[in-house]
Amino acid sequence: SQNYKDEFPEKATACTGNPELRIYDYKNIENCFSEWKDNIFPAVSTYTLPMDSSSGGYINRTETKLGVDTWICTILSTELKKMYEELGDAIFSRNVRGYLGDKGINAELTQTVKNEPEKFWYYNNGITMICRDCEHKVKHSKPVLEISRPQIVNGLQTTKSLANEASPLASVLLKVINIGEGTTDTDFVHKIVQATNRQNPVGNEDLASNDEVQIDLWRNFSMVDCLYIRKRGETFNQIQNRYGFKAVLTFSKYDLAKAVAACTIDPQIPRKGPNVIFDQTP
Repeated sequence: SQNYKDEFPEKATACTGNPELRIYDYKNIENCFSEWKDNIFPAVSTYTLPMDSSSGGYINRTETKLGVDTWICTILSTELKKMYEELGDAIFSRNVRGYLGDKGINAELTQTVKNEPEKFWYYNNGITMICRDCEHKVKHSKPVLEISRPQIVNGLQTTKSLANEASPLASVLLKVINIGEGTTDTDFVHKIVQATNRQNPVGNEDLASNDEVQIDLWRNFSMVDCLYIRKRGETFNQIQNRYGFKAVLTFSKYDLAKAVAACTIDPQIPRKGPNVIFDQTP
């Protein structure tokens, strides 16, 4: 019960001094299992993110029927860079692709920060983050969001571009969707990921990256020392450094899909490209 959760740390502290305690109930365990299934590993616990107090405040929207609490605010690009440097790529586990490099749109993002940092907020679509809990607090006279298990589901390119080139004059729009500790509606979470990424050119290959089938393939191949690259833009070194194993064979999701499609469906299918191979339209 919640009363027991509140009382136990006090009793333990009185008996043992100052212990570090973590209490897991069935909801916490269920969430951990759900995140493991979705390959949210290593999981990010809690992060305190300062808001840009000069931007004029924030919006807090509560949808009682869905049990969802949403915060919309502005943060400085320097704070976003700091968050990424501290949390690393674990913040992107639910994202559907990796960093596509300093080219194209990403190069334009960098140039905007260098040449017109005050206009970055207007040119950029912003960042969407989901979390298990979010609370507005004031620390050192400044407003912050204390976010539990944050995951950036849209805005990886923006985040990594700003990690390379940030400015205290450049701000970013941030939407934080608090899905709650007890949420087991994984379909709702996956639809948030898909919907927020459909607004920009993201192909069927990218949207398939976090399917349960793809995660199971990645996990099973890793058990036999094979590195299965699920996300477009991810590199051998990035994945190896993150998960800490050396692969004897490396291949991508698209490589495997082409071989399977040619052997089991039609040899002509691979020539039509990844959007056709990974098209899940009935």
